[in-house]
Amino acid sequence: MSKQTPWTIKDADDYYGFKRWGGTHFTVDPRGNLCVHPLGDERKIRILDIVKEAESMGLKPPLTIRV
Repeated sequence: MSKQTPWTIKDADDYYGFKRWGGTHFTVDPRGNLCVHPLGDERKIRILDIVKEAESMGLKPPLTIRV
């Protein structure tokens, strides 16, 4: 039986191709959360936080998020 290596942030980034289709606008943070960089710089917002805020306002997924 072979031992599996743990899934990493780099694995997720490579698998989903964020750099390929998202350029500088989407990254995965150290905790594994998908983040959006609206201006393409270092400032970021976790997508999870956007969804939680929308839910607190009574909105339910699926959501269209425009930044």
